[in-house]
Amino acid sequence: MRTEALLTSRDGFGISTATPVQRAACRIRDGLPLGELATNPDVIAALGGPEAVAALPCSKPIEVCEVAAPRTAKTIRAVASALVATQTVDVSSLGPGEIPRVAIVSLTKDVADVPFGVLIGTVIASPVLRPLLLEHSKELAIFRHPSGKPIEVCNVAGARAGGSLIARWLAGAIFDEGTRMSGAEDGVVNLDDSRSAVLDRLLPGAQVQYIGSPWAPVGPVYEMVRDSWGKPSPELVVLRTTGPAGNPSHWTPEFCERLRRQDPNAYRVGVLGEFVDAVTGLMSPGAVQRNTRRAPLELPPEECGQCFAAIDPSEGGDGNGFSLVVVDRKAGRVRVVLAREWRNCGPEAALSEIAATCKRYGVRSCRTDQYAGAANAAIARRFGLKLEIAPSTGASNVENYTNLATLAASDEIEFSPDATLQRDLLSIRKRATSGGWRIELPRTGDRRHADLAAALAGAVANVTGTNAEQIARRSAALARLREQLEGDGSEVGRWIAKKKLGGLGFDPAEW
Repeated sequence: MRTEALLTSRDGFGISTATPVQRAACRIRDGLPLGELATNPDVIAALGGPEAVAALPCSKPIEVCEVAAPRTAKTIRAVASALVATQTVDVSSLGPGEIPRVAIVSLTKDVADVPFGVLIGTVIASPVLRPLLLEHSKELAIFRHPSGKPIEVCNVAGARAGGSLIARWLAGAIFDEGTRMSGAEDGVVNLDDSRSAVLDRLLPGAQVQYIGSPWAPVGPVYEMVRDSWGKPSPELVVLRTTGPAGNPSHWTPEFCERLRRQDPNAYRVGVLGEFVDAVTGLMSPGAVQRNTRRAPLELPPEECGQCFAAIDPSEGGDGNGFSLVVVDRKAGRVRVVLAREWRNCGPEAALSEIAATCKRYGVRSCRTDQYAGAANAAIARRFGLKLEIAPSTGASNVENYTNLATLAASDEIEFSPDATLQRDLLSIRKRATSGGWRIELPRTGDRRHADLAAALAGAVANVTGTNAEQIARRSAALARLREQLEGDGSEVGRWIAKKKLGGLGFDPAEW
């Protein structure tokens, strides 16, 4: 049984249109000569140059690392190779009752289910392969080796991965999404430790595979690519497959060009097959400039729609301050009404002025993060301002700041011409990590921390998180209640109006 035949056969995985790079990746996994593929430009590029092609080992490498664009059948190639392993590894050294395993390891169970499901679905649907399957469940399949011995293929994920790789012989291991797995310094469950557990438990002919799309330039797989791409050896061969080379029917020139314009990171990963920049600016300078009004610095209350506000709090003193951003939505755009800071003063002085500013714009409730939230809320209440605490997490930061950047990229926001706000917006960075993105707000020498950008992200989250119809209904209800409160109705009616206004966060005593 050969991986290439299994990949392309109608009785296997059925990819009859496999590209030269896909076929070459199969032959490399099996330790076979490239043959006519050795002169193909895409194959040469995937291996790192003509010298790398000439240096390919004449035997099956112990480890294969394939970093490939999405939708290039890298997972199918890996599980096809795993099925080959159940029929070709040397089990002659095993004693009675010793059942070897091919482990499919991924970050989460949901992700690990994908390659396992592809394998089992293909085998069950094939009249040629089905007799090899003795039994299976959602996470475990048992195949019959030509010797008659059973071999397991096990689907594992997360913290369970470590236990699946010890105390037994391995017929192979696949680390799916290996590009997003961390190293030993980053956590208990990591690829470094898993790799160490695997390498001394491999049966003769077994192979370890690391597959995934290029992502952050961190982690063990990135280091494999950095150090070993273009330098194949009997121990490790690294391939880099671009989208057009791996699946030209999906990665067409038109699609690649559109992706280049819309999402530079996706273009870099898919079309170029490269890892993303570790740190990039979140906000496009062109988008910020294009969406900044010339004047006025602050919009007057009478020209504003319903306003929303958020603060970025601090301890006060030592140069660090409170920041306030007020926004509204008008004519389909979010507008930055004003952006202000209060520095070198305590929370009480800052919140007193913040409350007065919010009152001018009809804002009675202001968003803040959890930093000193209860204490600040108590102070703000004394000045008639309600602080709504919205806990800040890594995931919420990514969502809020990405939403802000999307509004700018799609011209759905208007920034004020405040120079400090402009600098804060352009200072926001997003850092690629093994698990996704992380937002970074650089701290400057004057102890600022992109404070106005933080307040703006919170204010925008308030606007975009509120349904437009709800805003309209709330505004209409307020108008009716104000008429009732100011009219000649009964005392009971006026009392009910006051209670309803209080429930909406407004102080009727001010009207």
